[in-house]
Amino acid sequence: LVPFSGKLAAEEWRSLRLAIKQETVAANIGRCLTAFEEPPSALVLAGGGALDDELMRTVGEALRGIPIVVGRANIDGVHGPRFAVARGLVA
Repeated sequence: LVPFSGKLAAEEWRSLRLAIKQETVAANIGRCLTAFEEPPSALVLAGGGALDDELMRTVGEALRGIPIVVGRANIDGVHGPRFAVARGLVA
């Protein structure tokens, strides 16, 4: 982890934050998609991370070379991307 400090400008923090999202979440999703013979036509992100517009954009950009649509879940058409696990446990 990189400790928060005043030594980095806001732009540097933004660049660092985007790089971390790219190297962790986006890279892992891309790696997981290689398990399929043919990639799915859609990828739906659920959970709190799906509320992060930067993360959605980063994942979309990372998968640019794959014909796939990246979207945000809407659990039961009411809850948005949150509560996916809770809804699955209740169903």
